Amino acid sequence: LSNGSASCHKRSPQFLPAGSSGGQAHLTAQIEELDWAVGQVLKTVKELQIAENPLVLFMSDNGGSGGTDMGPLRGGKGQSAYEGGRRTAFLAWWPGFIPAGKTSHEIGITIDLLPTFAKLCAGKLSDNKIDGSEISGLFLDPDNAR
Repeated sequence: LSNGSASCHKRSPQFLPAGSSGGQAHLTAQIEELDWAVGQVLKTVKELQIAENPLVLFMSDNGGSGGTDMGPLRGGKGQSAYEGGRRTAFLAWWPGFIPAGKTSHEIGITIDLLPTFAKLCAGKLSDNKIDGSEISGLFLDPDNAR
């Protein structure tokens, strides 16, 4: 299941705070819509009674958009030459496998997901060379992953 969100490109009016406009209001609407959408996915997982074993990933394609604080990182969304345009949050939820409340500061990239998923489900990749690396340790044992 993939739930791509277009909220960063087109805002849904129902998520804008009443009587507001401008950049901060649109950022608030993006966050509200994303929170709602993720809630809908998790609600459906529970309704389908498959909440015991799903691996749920949450990630973004670029750094923070206008109005967000990238902390010490320079740049943001659309400024991919800088770390602030490339680094994004990546959240993984897999009850019984991924420890809750842990944080890793190690770096991964979406091309690492294929070899990681293959290992997690005991699958075998083809003999073709791929660029991704297996990073399941970042999920399963974040305190010791390198």
